[in-house]
Amino acid sequence: MSTSTQKSINEATPDSVSDIESEEILPPPVEVPMAREEGELEFARRMEARKERKHRQVTQIVVDSGQPPPSLANNTPAAEEEGPSMRSIVDAVVVPNIRDEAFKRRQFFRKTLYIVGLVGVLATVATVLVLKQSKRSSNAISKNLSPPSNFPSNFQSSSPTFSPTSSPLEKDEIACGTSVPGDTTDAEKTIVHSCDGISETESRGKRLHFKGNEKLVTLSTCNKFTKDDSSSYNTRIRVFQKHADAIEENCIVANDDNDKCGEWDKLSTVEFQTKQDVLYTVYVDGPRTTGGKFELDVTCVDAPSLRPSLQPSLQPSLQPSPEPKLILLPASSEIKCPNECNILKDECRAAGLALGGRLLDGGVVGIENMASSSHWGHVPPGCSIQKWGDIHWNTNTSGKNDGGYSPICY
Repeated sequence: MSTSTQKSINEATPDSVSDIESEEILPPPVEVPMAREEGELEFARRMEARKERKHRQVTQIVVDSGQPPPSLANNTPAAEEEGPSMRSIVDAVVVPNIRDEAFKRRQFFRKTLYIVGLVGVLATVATVLVLKQSKRSSNAISKNLSPPSNFPSNFQSSSPTFSPTSSPLEKDEIACGTSVPGDTTDAEKTIVHSCDGISETESRGKRLHFKGNEKLVTLSTCNKFTKDDSSSYNTRIRVFQKHADAIEENCIVANDDNDKCGEWDKLSTVEFQTKQDVLYTVYVDGPRTTGGKFELDVTCVDAPSLRPSLQPSLQPSLQPSPEPKLILLPASSEIKCPNECNILKDECRAAGLALGGRLLDGGVVGIENMASSSHWGHVPPGCSIQKWGDIHWNTNTSGKNDGGYSPICY
């Protein structure tokens, strides 16, 4: 450098320094790195922590094996040149595996979310379709059930209102003044208990029911239909009363082969006094196993007066004389009928049936049924009903009630 040049530099230096000192010294600009998203920073921290754990695990494995790599045996530059360091091994092998595992987990999570979302969408669509179809069906039913436009608005249905039968007995109930046809050809065989001289049977029959009405009822198959040559059905009739507190049905009356039926005596007729609202079961069958056709006539009349009034009337009365009222006394040895109120012998059958008694083998014990003597010392005199229901007539006027019989009086 020439002397003139050096001189010019020296001369300029003080002024330049003063100029520099007079200026404000600013810090050098700092480069601000780009901010990472929080998710990336969190992921980077997790990756670094996982690399550190893997590094410690590999180091521990190498130490446990007793053969450390040269980089750990001595720290000379020559040793470092002999093989890779432990850190380079971890960076080359472990870190890629960790990254692959994290990627696979993210992919699995994304697929799971996709499948769950797809299932939810399909379920929602299916629900909407079902609701729409249900609404369409309801509208169609309402449209079909609604009356036409020209249907009168003040129309009232005259159809009767049906209610369920209160009892199964009403299904085959018979009524007074009717003729009920029947056919037992295809009927199932039924066991019917013995009654009034007819033994227990198992045959094809028809079971009917009658509700009592305080009338004298006659049931008969003695008619032209049953006697017709095309059927010629040999019938028999049995009537039972079912008590609410009894398991067995009580026999009321029965008949087989009524000889008063005219030209063919293989038909049957029964007569019995009914009680109000008491249910009676009527069995119609025959000894023939094939069954047959019949017609049952039901006739009802008012019960006749059992006897005239005790005292004659002094003059004709404007009103008919009331019928004498029957009384069934309690079963006690201390109670008996007054002499003037006793039931006569020919009245005992009707009186006993009217008060709920029954015939034993078709008759009153001591009158029609003479299986035993009619002269007892333990039975009250006259007409009575045994506690089992059998009607008795005792000719012994000195008989003492043992407490098992209820006398019948006026």
